[in-house]
Amino acid sequence: MKKILLIILIPVLLFSACKKDKDKENVVDSQFDSKIQDENVDDSEYFDSLDLNADERAFLKKYEIVDAEERQAVCNDGSPAVYYYRPGMEGYEDKWVVHLKGGGSCFDEQSCTERWKTQRSLMSSKNYNNYMKGAGIMSADSSVNPDFYAFNHVYVPYCTSDVHSGDAEITYGDKTMQMRGANVVEAIFEDLPFEEASEILLTGSSAGGAGVVRNLDRVADWFPNVQVKGVVDSSWFPFVMEPYAEVEENARKTALTEEEFLAFNLFIDETCRESEDFNLVGCGVDTLTKYVETPFFVYVDQNDQNHLTKDLGISDPNDPEQLAVIDEFAANVREAAEGLDAVFCPRVGGHTAVAGLRFNSVEIDGHSFQEVLGNWYFDRGVPIKVIEGD
Repeated sequence: MKKILLIILIPVLLFSACKKDKDKENVVDSQFDSKIQDENVDDSEYFDSLDLNADERAFLKKYEIVDAEERQAVCNDGSPAVYYYRPGMEGYEDKWVVHLKGGGSCFDEQSCTERWKTQRSLMSSKNYNNYMKGAGIMSADSSVNPDFYAFNHVYVPYCTSDVHSGDAEITYGDKTMQMRGANVVEAIFEDLPFEEASEILLTGSSAGGAGVVRNLDRVADWFPNVQVKGVVDSSWFPFVMEPYAEVEENARKTALTEEEFLAFNLFIDETCRESEDFNLVGCGVDTLTKYVETPFFVYVDQNDQNHLTKDLGISDPNDPEQLAVIDEFAANVREAAEGLDAVFCPRVGGHTAVAGLRFNSVEIDGHSFQEVLGNWYFDRGVPIKVIEGD
């Protein structure tokens, strides 16, 4: 079974204006204004109880991983990890969509302490509601999600801060943290009846998308007779490019150190580790994808605001020099995206799409992400690669 090393940047949302085209107005993505507390916007709704008059199939129910503590499938604070599950409709019992939620990470005592203070739901399951109503590919509405609405749906909250990939206990001062994302993923696949599956689509957004890259081949190894595919949403970007290589390199220094990678016991893809790419940042999502053997689809926004602000240091999208960087980066994303087998690459300034409103709302030349993803998944024909021009 492959092992994979985490190389992840910690995106922080700073502003919601991005430049779509040098000859057009800046695009403002207002959805982020009210949801800044969670870097991975998935537009899901959460409930403590169900309205008995509601369509119960619209909801996913919370389940706790069986014997979570004994299996070390726990959140950062040691609380049992959970998942939300909705069974498939008749005739679809063997078809599954599993989504890994995103939400950044923490990488040292300071960042983990701050995360605990301000984003505790990303480190503990203690206050999760009993039900959720999914959006995008998690929706049970056939008008929203015509290709996958009838599938079994599993939504995996993110409470391990390790890109769903760690297996370690970390001590910072007097506080002990569990980084057990890899165990959580494995336990969920063990607890649910995937042995009866014929199809599994593993999706993830932001940090969840990075989790897809690191777990997709594992899932395929667990179920060798099942069709396994993945969706990497808002996690893949080209690595260090001029004229802002120094800015991006400085940003990457705020991510994990080599000692912390080892301490978190994160998965290392053996083929990447043995290659010339292997170094502290050499097996990141952008590089690692070429070693993933299981088919996957990429969603990448040329103006992804998390990447532009945190990783490239963009602070003023109206500054001429920074506009030039934005345009240059978008051009590099387009060029790199051409090398992918299946991709939807708009330029709207948003971050994440597969489990949110952008699943349907963003179009390129009349084609939505939902449509193009379905073309690829079901082999319906072209287009399976749609890239917005300059």
